[in-house]
Amino acid sequence: MVWRLHLKNENYREPPHTCRDYVSQTEALQTAHNLIIRPSLRKTPVLIEGPGGERMEQGAIETWCRDIRGAHYL
Repeated sequence: MVWRLHLKNENYREPPHTCRDYVSQTEALQTAHNLIIRPSLRKTPVLIEGPGGERMEQGAIETWCRDIRGAHYL
């Protein structure tokens, strides 16, 4: 099963949009979280697609990342 993380690249040395494959939704979300907390990488997660057509849009990804950061500080 492949989960795809779609990224918007703001780094001029890379294509404007890229896609990376992961074996689970959790791995894709963890990568998205790492990119969000490191804005210097200039990559923005915009979509996660699952093998069954599941979709997690940018707003839902950002909410998940915000919630997981809050959980770490409890």
